[in-house]
Amino acid sequence: MPIEKPNDAEDESAPTSGSIAPTFPVDETIDEHVPINAPLGLAGFDVLEMAESSQKRQSQQLGDFRLLREIGRGGMGVVFEAEQVSLHRRVALKVLRFTPHSDADAITRFRREAETVAHLHHTNIVPIFYVGFEQGVHFFAMEYIRGRSLADVLGETTEPIDPMTAMNWGVQVADALAHAHQRGVIHRDIKPSNLLLDEDDQIWLTDFGLAMRLDTVTLSMTGAVIGTPRYMSPEQASAARDRLDHRSDLYSLGATLYELMTGRPVYLAETPQGVIDQILNQEPVAPRTLSPALTRDMETILLKCLAKQPEQRYESAHALAEDCRAVLDGRPIKTRRASWIERSTQWAQKHRSALKSTARSVAATATLLLAVLLLTQAYQQSQRVPVSFVTDAPPLAAVIRDSSGELVTRQTVPTQQPIEIAAGEYQVQVYGENRLSETYGVNLLRGHSPMFNVDLDESLLMPPLEVNGAYKLVSANGQSLIVMMDDSGLRCLDPQQNRLRWTVALEKAAQPLLKPATGWVWSWKRLMSSSPFTGWGSFDLRPFIVSPAVDLNGDAVDDLILAARHQAMVLAISGNAAACCGPRHAAMI
Repeated sequence: MPIEKPNDAEDESAPTSGSIAPTFPVDETIDEHVPINAPLGLAGFDVLEMAESSQKRQSQQLGDFRLLREIGRGGMGVVFEAEQVSLHRRVALKVLRFTPHSDADAITRFRREAETVAHLHHTNIVPIFYVGFEQGVHFFAMEYIRGRSLADVLGETTEPIDPMTAMNWGVQVADALAHAHQRGVIHRDIKPSNLLLDEDDQIWLTDFGLAMRLDTVTLSMTGAVIGTPRYMSPEQASAARDRLDHRSDLYSLGATLYELMTGRPVYLAETPQGVIDQILNQEPVAPRTLSPALTRDMETILLKCLAKQPEQRYESAHALAEDCRAVLDGRPIKTRRASWIERSTQWAQKHRSALKSTARSVAATATLLLAVLLLTQAYQQSQRVPVSFVTDAPPLAAVIRDSSGELVTRQTVPTQQPIEIAAGEYQVQVYGENRLSETYGVNLLRGHSPMFNVDLDESLLMPPLEVNGAYKLVSANGQSLIVMMDDSGLRCLDPQQNRLRWTVALEKAAQPLLKPATGWVWSWKRLMSSSPFTGWGSFDLRPFIVSPAVDLNGDAVDDLILAARHQAMVLAISGNAAACCGPRHAAMI
């Protein structure tokens, strides 16, 4: 279908069509052929009235062109589908809406658009056929493209466009921009409505009404915002004309591809100023989070185009086209994704003034917090008391708890150095090996350095004894004694008094003390021997301990009696003097 573009408040001019050769020499300017101030004829009045009204009217004739219908409208001109009578061909005729007496700058800008396009000859740029001035009306004719704009494509669906299709369109636009940039032309208004898609799926770049030629003085006012907000580069949005170059077009193309491939614009806001604020201060949402069908390379291309700083974008439209072709061919792209360090550096550079202000605030806050911390530490230090624990006994352990029973610290006594504890009341529980624990209450006062001497001597349990033999609890004189017997002899323990009462050595070296009968030896060891009845085995030859003990010598102290296991012999030990009474035959007792 022929292109029919609806009214669009964002458009600076309507999408147009054109030809590869104007009717005037390429090395001359339009100013030499078209007058600015000329009388407005009756036909001119009819055409301008038709241009200013959106209602359908009867076709009008403008020179060699018969106007058939309006197909687009912008801020400066109106585009009609027209017929060039002499050649019987359809053209797109762009007519300046203003009279020559109302705005000379608009006429000059209109002429410059035609002259700019006349110097561009590319497969993807709509060419100009004719430039004219009839009956006081300025116009130029372009090739009529049968198809639709990419804005129409977006309006037909809420879903993202197939990524490979969008990449193919991106290659064509990038090639057209590369051609224009090489000839010093910056379009400055790349957007879906200025990209026409014909019936052969070919993209045509049109509407150079805002284009800037680097070889001429621009008509744009300093500080003026030029372009459509949604697709503006950050440098356009900030009206930084001095920094504007061909990379601004690459941003706008990236914004267009982003919308095609994700189904939503890069930035959304209720007002144009809100969009501009987001362009200047926010980063775009990662495309793959909106459209998982995108590859990582596609996302990298889009984010590269949408970089805030021009130097972070592609160096040229040709480089962008090459990466798009690599995606279409299944090859890796040449560009790389910015590292987090680079992104952080870019962000810091962009927000340098805010960072300086924040840094000053952080420094002031940190200084204040440090002062508060130091004062708090000084106060807490003044509330603490250095405490030492010493002991003359073997090392002990101390557990210190506050008045509520919460654990404060565990220490080894003696402490190597004073421990600092907040002033207050505490319970100190002291432990020791083979000793009962004891708990002390202490009150620590500020300004003092107390030293506590602790011991558990009075809480001493039975001293450690090495036990290698048998033991037995023997009742003697109403008390219970523990008698231990090993290879060296006997030991008697008094559990009530926690002490060793006596020791008698009965090892082989002390046998003469027993005054045994001739040839008789008392055995105290387990022996390994052989028997014709039991074979090899262990035989315990140590005696039995007889309980209860009895008084054998009449001194009112019970004596200990030991009975041999394998012979009729007993051994009596005085309970009073712990002396051996000697072995006796059992029949003698």
